[in-house]
Amino acid sequence: MLRHIASADGELPVPRVVPAVGGGLWTTVPDGPLRGRVVHALSYLDGRLLRSVTTDRPLRRSLGATLAELGRALRGFDDPLVHRPLLWDLAQLPRLRPLLAGRPPDPAIEEQFGRLAATLPPRLAGQRTQLVHNDFSPDNTLISADGSRVGGIIDFGDVTVTALCNDLAIAVANMLGDGPDPFGPGLDLIAGYHAVTPLTAAELSLLPDLILGRIVARIIISEWRAERFPENRAYVLRNTPRAWEHLHRLLSIRGEQTAARIQEATRA
Repeated sequence: MLRHIASADGELPVPRVVPAVGGGLWTTVPDGPLRGRVVHALSYLDGRLLRSVTTDRPLRRSLGATLAELGRALRGFDDPLVHRPLLWDLAQLPRLRPLLAGRPPDPAIEEQFGRLAATLPPRLAGQRTQLVHNDFSPDNTLISADGSRVGGIIDFGDVTVTALCNDLAIAVANMLGDGPDPFGPGLDLIAGYHAVTPLTAAELSLLPDLILGRIVARIIISEWRAERFPENRAYVLRNTPRAWEHLHRLLSIRGEQTAARIQEATRA
């Protein structure tokens, strides 16, 4: 997939595959008398994690534009593995029901999950689908030293074929702020994306619920994983308190208001 991206758009800041001496994509090195270890190498990308950067409007628009350009480069790539079921795929939201049943009751998340699990799949069924990054986050995005552009996109472990608008919704959910207007920064990202890959009216109308769905999924999956892997609990739950805060704040905003702001941002 990384080789496909490099051939489709050589300017995109993604890791490059470093071939082995014999030209292969990986090699095997000895690891004990009876075992070998498969090794592959990727190029190093310089930059600061987006998480550590204070963003402004031009940078946020650049983030959206870069995500759209990555989506364009991913079109046309196919492999059986990118069609695997993935809990982090918003189109698979109903699959989280057993995970929700195993956690302590909470009316807010149960009500939203029930509504979204019932309404999102049929609404997504008619939308454009393709391979997407599926985890464009502050931990997977590098910013150039001068803070003006995206310097790297890493961690392609969650790539999957799903609705194209899911990719943008995930990115916006990861950009929600902590100030009086948590949704504001995401509008700039949407505008930057839309300028490169225009979204249909149906895709734009899905974004508010998809963003909320990502937050609900983050809470459910993270809490489930924390129970399964208690030794890694602190790391797994590092973003969960913030997700709960965003959930309650977004629920206090009328969906029509958010949809209207998205429409306005894409007209700018």
